[in-house]
Amino acid sequence: MKRKQFFWHIYPSYVIITFAALAGITLYSASTFRSFHLNQTEMDLKARALLVKDEIVSYLQNGNYNPIDSFCVAKGKKSKTRITIILPDGLVVGDSERDPETMDNHANRPEIITALGGHKGVSMRFSATLQRNLMYVALPLVIDNKISAVLRTSLPIESITKALHATFYGVVLAGALIVVIIGLISVVISRRFSKPVEELKQGAERFASGELKQKLAVPSTDELGKLAEAMNTMARQLDDRISTITRQHSEQQAILSCMVEGVIAVTNDEYVISLNEAASAMLSVDRDSATGRLIQESIRNSDMQRFIKETLLLDKMQTIEEEIVLTSAKLNVLFIQLHGTVLHDRQGNTIGALMVLNDVTRMKRLENIRRDFVANVSHELRTPLTSIHGFVETLLEGNVDDEDRKRFLQIIATHVDRLNSIIQDLLILSKIETDAEKEGLELEKSQLVPVIKEAIMVCQKKADDKNIAINLECDNGTYAVINPFLIEQAIINLIDNAVKYSDDGKQVTIKAFSTGNEVQIAVHDQGQGVEKKHLDRLFERFYRVDKARSRKLGGTGLGLAIVKHIVLAHNGNVSVQSKIGSGSVFSVHLPKTTDNPGR
Repeated sequence: MKRKQFFWHIYPSYVIITFAALAGITLYSASTFRSFHLNQTEMDLKARALLVKDEIVSYLQNGNYNPIDSFCVAKGKKSKTRITIILPDGLVVGDSERDPETMDNHANRPEIITALGGHKGVSMRFSATLQRNLMYVALPLVIDNKISAVLRTSLPIESITKALHATFYGVVLAGALIVVIIGLISVVISRRFSKPVEELKQGAERFASGELKQKLAVPSTDELGKLAEAMNTMARQLDDRISTITRQHSEQQAILSCMVEGVIAVTNDEYVISLNEAASAMLSVDRDSATGRLIQESIRNSDMQRFIKETLLLDKMQTIEEEIVLTSAKLNVLFIQLHGTVLHDRQGNTIGALMVLNDVTRMKRLENIRRDFVANVSHELRTPLTSIHGFVETLLEGNVDDEDRKRFLQIIATHVDRLNSIIQDLLILSKIETDAEKEGLELEKSQLVPVIKEAIMVCQKKADDKNIAINLECDNGTYAVINPFLIEQAIINLIDNAVKYSDDGKQVTIKAFSTGNEVQIAVHDQGQGVEKKHLDRLFERFYRVDKARSRKLGGTGLGLAIVKHIVLAHNGNVSVQSKIGSGSVFSVHLPKTTDNPGR
């Protein structure tokens, strides 16, 4: 193909660009001018309607429609406005231009329909009655909270069209003159560009090849000199932006890698664009090998594949959610909440889909714990209440001798004490959680020996009754940042459990010592021990290994739960070790203090 001279490349472009710009300005100006005048006409018609609104309402209130037509004719002639009054059934009772009896029913007019709906109606159309284009503004006339009629005003819009045509022709003529002038100027500029432009072209080719560091020589011509300077600036900015994009890409990858939620992006053809580390771990797939492959090859889960297909069928701005079950690489069951939406480019075209994966396994487990807690509370409260209710009914019948009555009352008192213990423990749990979450605990650096000894004194009587010795092994220099009262309560619960579940004549040993970055308080008993399958749930509310024995010993099932929440409020944790026949060790781990408060 024959190459054209540089002049014939640049000159027609100037003319076309100029013509396109002027055409756009012309159309925009005409549209703006027309909209302005139409808005002004609409406001004028509304104002004229409001001027006669009160008088029309007075006629309607009197129920006298006869003077309305005469009033419309008189006011319409003075204001040069067509005024029409229409009843809710579409019957015209007054018009300034025509006899209402000869006019059609107006119930189907768009502005009338809008006005009858309680809003201002505006419409522009050809009037079959007047044979001209009119703008209509209709206002509802409300009497006693009811639309009794519609007041409509209208004006012809031919004047706007004529003014618009005149403006359009003026702009076109001015634009044509500008095109001619710019065309002549373009000839001169194009001739002057032809010689030095080759150097600029070579420099641009270097930029295109990626050599952004080498600057262009600046020609002596002002225009080309500015162009060269602009291209040098462009090259510098491109270099900066490329560096910025590279850095942002690295930052984006870092953010996606650190996200707890899994993120997967696929194309319309279901090829994986990218996925982050969290998604890779949830789906048990290799991130690098999965990228660029079909989703069916990378993710072997039919629910996930189906969800991606459904996401790709969504419209713009739509999202889809679903919960699926996955099996992790460690064979753990994961509950995954999926959120899907489509991806669009800048033109709004769908280019793929984005899925966000939230691991809600912990929430599911907490929900199960909550459900179990509610069921356990109901069961724990129902059992003593049922017994109390039964014995009370028996006593109310009156056929009970004194010895049975006393025994029944003792049983009722026992169950009341049990209910009171459960409620007290629940209140303690609630207060611990509330204080920890809202106000925070008042902590102080305290010596542990006095706190533990106070706890031992509280439990000493129960231990003496079973001939159980309580031993303390703790250095007087052991300190921790604690709330002494709450830690004492936690230790009391642990010692009470140790005494309760140990046989007569055994020993309970309490050890407190510093290890690494924490202080540990361990309560050792010589009881029967607990099977391994129960250890993870011992600190749950109302969880019992042997329910019958626990109730017989007077436990509420909340002691260890209270211990756990007290320790969590201190930013610590609890643990348990047990072996059948060898007893158990319940440990409290608290943050360690590095400063001796006694100094």
